[in-house]
Amino acid sequence: HKPKDVHLHSPSPYVMAATSELSEAKNTFKRLLIQHKGDATHADAKEALDNLVQLATKKRGDDTGEWSPAQSAVINQGRWRTITTPPFNGKLPDDADGKRRFTLGRMSFGMFKPTKLVCAVEDIVNVIEPVEEEGGHEANEDENIPKWTQSYILETLVDIETSSTKIPAKIVTNGVCFPRSPTRLGVKFTSGTLQPRFEMSSSENASHAASWEKTFDNAIAKEADTQSYLGNVATWVTHKVMNMMMGLEPPIEVDASDFTQTYTIGKPFTAHLDIIYLDEDFRVTKGSKGTIVVVERLAAEEDKE
Repeated sequence: HKPKDVHLHSPSPYVMAATSELSEAKNTFKRLLIQHKGDATHADAKEALDNLVQLATKKRGDDTGEWSPAQSAVINQGRWRTITTPPFNGKLPDDADGKRRFTLGRMSFGMFKPTKLVCAVEDIVNVIEPVEEEGGHEANEDENIPKWTQSYILETLVDIETSSTKIPAKIVTNGVCFPRSPTRLGVKFTSGTLQPRFEMSSSENASHAASWEKTFDNAIAKEADTQSYLGNVATWVTHKVMNMMMGLEPPIEVDASDFTQTYTIGKPFTAHLDIIYLDEDFRVTKGSKGTIVVVERLAAEEDKE
């Protein structure tokens, strides 16, 4: 039979109904994640997650074949805050507030300049919402898998460290998601933008705006000028190969109006997310490379961005 979509708070085969035993297991997992700074690979956290998934499976009764969390457009919608470790390479020492730090180049695969700027990650929010365009999904072998496409946006909120101040910024990675199986979402990323996390034209933000302009005005050309000849050749070759493989168009120049940078991906490949636990406010996924990502649904009053 073809699964039907559901209202967020309706009884549904797509999500786990809360029970005291499940709530206790979930809270234990969350506590251990916090204790180990979001590291889902820590042995204690892994054991707690295994216990949560096994308990949910037992309560659900997977032999019925009715658990289909990836098929519901509605239950996946919302703004979800990541509570696991930011998934970037090249981690630097944490800042004084315990925030994870990375270079801008590491966070953007070298797309945004200056690549050596240090960023402290404040939050990562996953935005899934309806989109008007059709056809973003790929064909499914199972005709019972619904065909819908929704946004899959990652908003990475950071403080960019300069010699004189910290500038609030946001890296927005745009994409779409769609069901590939009852428990798997396909994901395609299509573009990314580095932008200020404040209104540039507001007089109240004049100091931040001046720092932003000083840091990013003509940043792409300036970084190219500081590279060696061989460095520039290597960058050109890398971008050329990535353009052939996935239609990548890196930022050519900084936007002169607000000093933002944007790249686009014309031929995005399809990654996937396997949903291994889902209830109405908590989701655990395992990505194409095996990375465990845990998110909590943001309540309206929490969502200030």
